[in-house]
Amino acid sequence: MTRKHVNFIPKDLRPKMEIPHEILPYALVGFALFYMVLGPVRISLQTKSGQEELAALQTTRDELEKKVKSLADDGKLAQQSSESFRAIERVLGRKNYWSEIFKEMSMLIPDGVWLTNFTHQGLKSGTKNPEQLLVKGEATSQMGMVKFLTILENSHYFAGARLISSERMRDIKPPKFKFEFTIPVKAENGGKG
Repeated sequence: MTRKHVNFIPKDLRPKMEIPHEILPYALVGFALFYMVLGPVRISLQTKSGQEELAALQTTRDELEKKVKSLADDGKLAQQSSESFRAIERVLGRKNYWSEIFKEMSMLIPDGVWLTNFTHQGLKSGTKNPEQLLVKGEATSQMGMVKFLTILENSHYFAGARLISSERMRDIKPPKFKFEFTIPVKAENGGKG
């Protein structure tokens, strides 16, 4: 059972809410200016935090370099330290590599295609399959998917990209397509293939 609200005041006597149409353009311009100012501030904050993190990593690297040089006299310890240093350098190189990957990926995406998920699939023990990056996304057309796959195959970082699956999303108009690509990653040199 639903309740109905009855208003006994005649319509011509009810207070009318007037929308101040002359203020609306100013409000829209104010909102746009606020958004334009806030965007660069957010980007500069992200850049600043990234620079601080990179400076901390550089300090750690410099300290490790000094330790390796001081242990160079002792043959066995020097060898172990240099191996540890190389392992850390590989990790640092891989971190920079992934930031380059995501930057490159964002510049290659054509119109009508957007990405929804990235998954790094590591090397499974006992297999010879390389590590892979699984990329999921959506497109407004199958040609958009094909264009994106072609761009990936012609790029330095994503050579060997393969389409795993694609399907049209039901009951959505205009039509949209889901897709999945895999991209092989070689771990020996920071992922560069």
